[in-house]
Amino acid sequence: MARLALAGQALLSAVAGIYLAFYVAGEDDYRDNGISRWEAYDAHGLSVAAVALALAVSLVAVVLAARPRKRFLPALGLAGLIAAAVVFAALFANSLN
Repeated sequence: MARLALAGQALLSAVAGIYLAFYVAGEDDYRDNGISRWEAYDAHGLSVAAVALALAVSLVAVVLAARPRKRFLPALGLAGLIAAAVVFAALFANSLN
């Protein structure tokens, strides 16, 4: 059961990080000249940190799924919550009008 939960966390974290990367690189619909959100908003550091954190959590979850260590599961859960909050903050920062 722990392996299934870890696989789910790995998948969700990877999808969140990849989605954020594509979202930030995408065109901002509210700008007339069609520039990307990366160019439009000054949230570069937060965006890079969010993608890196989400992918790091995903990688650690995959490693733990291969060799489960129960003592690391609470820390990984906390890291996943922090990564989700940072990804949400980056999404919000890249959509402020």
